[in-house]
Amino acid sequence: MSAWKRWLFALLGSAVICALVLGVFFLATEIGESSARSTCLENDGEWDYTARDCQFSVPEDL
Repeated sequence: MSAWKRWLFALLGSAVICALVLGVFFLATEIGESSARSTCLENDGEWDYTARDCQFSVPEDL
């Protein structure tokens, strides 16, 4: 196998590994955010999609 083919296979292999790592990271992030959003809504909070955070309002009678 010539040198340029080895370089090409190495480059493609690296790209595939990088894509897999990024895909796993993205999937884990989405699962974590979905879980946090569900927990927030179960506890009567409001999910802020911009900040990706849970907001709780203070009752007026306090």
